Amino acid sequence: MSEPTEAPDSFDDDIEERFADSVGELRKARGWSQERLAEMMIRQGLRDATALTVSRIESKRRKVRLAEAVALASAFNVPILAMTKPDGLSSGLIALSGRAHQLRWWRSELIDAAEKYASRAFDSASAMLAQIEILRERYELDEESARYVRRYESRARLTLAESPAEIVASSPLVSEQRLDEKQAEG
Repeated sequence: MSEPTEAPDSFDDDIEERFADSVGELRKARGWSQERLAEMMIRQGLRDATALTVSRIESKRRKVRLAEAVALASAFNVPILAMTKPDGLSSGLIALSGRAHQLRWWRSELIDAAEKYASRAFDSASAMLAQIEILRERYELDEESARYVRRYESRARLTLAESPAEIVASSPLVSEQRLDEKQAEG
């Protein structure tokens, strides 16, 4: 019984082309440079990955080694099979994966902004309390002014009740990020 000779080559070529196309699509969807993707491959255990490697894979001038395919799929956090299938499901998965990456990035940016805001609020509250002390030492306040000063003082003390790190750590964004990190580890 003779074995077909052309079908396996065509099948192999199709898979490799779809994989290479997926690498380019996923990389671009995340806004990564070829250098960044090479760094991600190195983090996955490939010591010899370079931007040139990525470029040659994406342009189909180089075949993908199995270790590279595993590292690429892991870097993108998608199954290898999704990177080889020609159907709409893999395209949808690639698009969703890109969106999920963008959402994780935005969440990280929001957490950074919250940390900066909380730190500034903490600093402002500290400065306000110092100014209130100076105000009380230097001036005799009438009842209405004293009431305003007490109101600002209580707001400042509430702000200082928790450190900026505690305020941010208690936010739902940080809780979600920690859950995602635990799931990625496990």
